[in-house]
Amino acid sequence: MGIDRGKTIRTWRLALTCIFLFLISWYYKIPESSWSLVTIWFVMYEYTTVGGVLNKSMLRFLGTVISASYGVIIIYFCGNDPIINMLALVAGLFFYTYWFMGNDKTYTGTIGAVTLTIVLLNYNDIEVAILRAFNVLIGIIASVFMIRFFYPQYARNLLIEAQLGWCNQLIELIGGYLDLEQEQQSLKNKSYTFEHSFLANLATYNRLVGEAKMETKSLPSFTTHCIAIKEEVQLLFRLFNLFFATLATAEGRNHPWVIAQFEAMRHKVQAMKNQLLHVAPPLNQSIALFAEEDEKEAPVALVLNNREAIEALIEEMNALLDALGKEITHNVLIYEHYECILDDRLRI
Repeated sequence: MGIDRGKTIRTWRLALTCIFLFLISWYYKIPESSWSLVTIWFVMYEYTTVGGVLNKSMLRFLGTVISASYGVIIIYFCGNDPIINMLALVAGLFFYTYWFMGNDKTYTGTIGAVTLTIVLLNYNDIEVAILRAFNVLIGIIASVFMIRFFYPQYARNLLIEAQLGWCNQLIELIGGYLDLEQEQQSLKNKSYTFEHSFLANLATYNRLVGEAKMETKSLPSFTTHCIAIKEEVQLLFRLFNLFFATLATAEGRNHPWVIAQFEAMRHKVQAMKNQLLHVAPPLNQSIALFAEEDEKEAPVALVLNNREAIEALIEEMNALLDALGKEITHNVLIYEHYECILDDRLRI
């Protein structure tokens, strides 16, 4: 088994952060310092991007501060009465249930409930609440600092890389159709594999969209266009899968009009890929160029079995590609606001 560079970086980032905080806590003899280390593990272990760590940190800090403040008020003004503490705990749990359960802030509710339980059952030790909040804050600051400056990874970059991967797959599908040496069954299998892979990775992509919101405050529309791109690509994979499964006959693969349409689609996707790599002119210029080429091919008579179905499906594919191109045109504005470093393997 080879060494995974990403996991190695994450491990070192976690280890160095823990060592740093352990030494600080030991030197200054900070009470309850274990909470800062626990915070590091909860915040940095699950998330690999700057946006993910920032989001998790904010949710953890919010839940901790709310419960610590609420618990201290109850204990201080109610004499730490066990009955009152229990009633306050139940009230707090109802608050977290109705405000934070079942949405993107569920983690705040979980941490808030745990913190509230610790604070209200502390046996007259109010310092526990204050020290927990203080150490959580220390852990959050250390986590954010390390994820930002020690081999940082950004969700916005990963989203662009995912979109580049989809472009590469679409180019491969179209190129396979134009390559008459590639068997029809191979095209069907490849199309199905790409669509299945796309659906399997949707949850990860959606999570990255949420994390990228924390990283793209200067361009909030970036994540909106990322969602639109995902939807357009999903429909494209479905249409290509349908086309290869039902209409991609040897007759059609040799027809001049069909070949011209697929060539034009390949050029469009290649132009989108170049834009995502930030190496191309505005996409609308490329699309206009290929649209002119399509018009030159239009006089060729389309005499095929299932002609209407083929025309309709190709027309829908082109419409989706045009819509996808517009979304990508807006999406690549990210390069004007942030530096985006992409995986060189996607440039092939």
